[in-house]
Amino acid sequence: MPRAPRAYIGRRTSNATRMFNRMYNTPECSQTLAQEQRNALSMKSAFNYQSEIDYLNIKALQIGPMTILCPKCHSKKWKDETNGLCCADGKVVLQQFEYLPESIKSLIDNSHPLSKHFFDNSRRYNTLFQMTSFGANKIAEGNFMPTFKIQGQVHHLVGSLLPEIGNNAKFLQIYFLSESDQISIRTNMIPNLKRGLIESLQTVLRENNHLIQSFRSNIESRSFDELQNFKLIINVMLVMT
Repeated sequence: MPRAPRAYIGRRTSNATRMFNRMYNTPECSQTLAQEQRNALSMKSAFNYQSEIDYLNIKALQIGPMTILCPKCHSKKWKDETNGLCCADGKVVLQQFEYLPESIKSLIDNSHPLSKHFFDNSRRYNTLFQMTSFGANKIAEGNFMPTFKIQGQVHHLVGSLLPEIGNNAKFLQIYFLSESDQISIRTNMIPNLKRGLIESLQTVLRENNHLIQSFRSNIESRSFDELQNFKLIINVMLVMT
């Protein structure tokens, strides 16, 4: 049985047109500007961006500054955002961000001479300092596309804290070596990275990462014989607030 005609489409379209004319007074606007505004206000304008349209001068697309301050969490909001959208009316409480170490802050805010190099190679630097490797129950790689599908649970593989005799240290094992040995291994892992920047990042992690500090203190406080059967267990505590 064919569907009944949707009689309200014409009314909806005419109402939208009248509202548009009231908002923008199109008789006084040029025909080109009016068409640009209609295109910008269409439902799919986000997927049909047109560089020739001056979106900044279309009032319907201006949401204004973030001048509203939430009394509970002090988040900045736009005037049309509903109450409680940011923190559920004070039910969600987040810890304050800690200040970044100056060496990291300068890299991020572009005040460091190697900021551009760092951003261009951020994934490579991240690889140098990763503590675990990636694991999953099943990983299916495609033949032509550079993607893979994961089935089941995703997890991180830590491995032993110390490398076996004759093997090079990797992942978390690198953190238990001397500072000079760490820099040497990381410098040789990926070419074309800055040795001085690697040393700086390594120092920041050693001085500020509580996991690295805990790992190293447990390893350094024990003898070689004790480390042969030593196990380090990480307990994850879930705290609901």
